Amino acid sequence: MIAGLTGGIGCGKSTVLEIFSGLGWGIFNSDGICRSLYESHDPQIVSALSEHWGTKVMDHKGGIDRAAVADIVFADPRELAWLNSVFHPRVQARLTEKINSGAHDFIMCDVPLLYESGWMNDFDCIISVWTSPESQTQRLRGRG
Repeated sequence: MIAGLTGGIGCGKSTVLEIFSGLGWGIFNSDGICRSLYESHDPQIVSALSEHWGTKVMDHKGGIDRAAVADIVFADPRELAWLNSVFHPRVQARLTEKINSGAHDFIMCDVPLLYESGWMNDFDCIISVWTSPESQTQRLRGRG
């Protein structure tokens, strides 16, 4: 079984992942994959982003400055859509690898933008996590 997990920021997706991991499920965290793609200085990612936005998104080590990218994409929905078009196929490929590895019969996939990405048909079931706005705010403040 491949389950999709979605929900807003600070709603408790990580907690749900920990619970399912403790039950022996394989875990896939799409945000973690995105971070690893940034941190690995993946040449295809670096090339695509630097060609599209130039040196303003480059850090001093030749990688991508995530804060600079965030400033761009959260100010312009078209730029966010473009960035997603670069990352989503790579994230989806990693998910497919995990599924095809056969390491787990049950996999929980944390995909915050599951519906926005059009991945809702890729899962046997979808779990949506929700919490009150007060709890969400408290969790986010706790993260700084």
